[in-house]
Amino acid sequence: MFAIRTLIHGAAGLTIPTVTTRSFTIIPASKVAETIRDKHSQLGTDYVILDVRDPEEFAKSHLPGAVNLPHEHVLRGPQRISDPQAVLQSATGVGKGKIFVHCNLSLIRGPEMARWVEEVGGVEGEVCVVEGGFKGWTREYPDLVERD
Repeated sequence: MFAIRTLIHGAAGLTIPTVTTRSFTIIPASKVAETIRDKHSQLGTDYVILDVRDPEEFAKSHLPGAVNLPHEHVLRGPQRISDPQAVLQSATGVGKGKIFVHCNLSLIRGPEMARWVEEVGGVEGEVCVVEGGFKGWTREYPDLVERD
């Protein structure tokens, strides 16, 4: 469980603590790269990579074996998904493995989709947001990028 503490200063000069909680983990890109390179870790069984960038971004390049589930289509689209659990199960196909979620920077879209994955449920694996997103990934691990 990860908690963010924020202090809000009231009009009377009082400091009021607020806590926002989320259960997904922020994971360093190095740990994801380690998992991808580990010959004992199987994509689709032990982990899945959920790329939530737009289809155009994904088509240019993505992490090896990543599945594209665009943030805009899921959370901002004009039509609500009638069976989000089925969409998530279809996209991930993973049972108890880790779900690595990322967008371009993993600041907004990635964390929002990680929360969505947890809310939809039906996935037993740990949900992790890849620190630095795709932009950071391409700087650190250009050898682990698939280009179409």
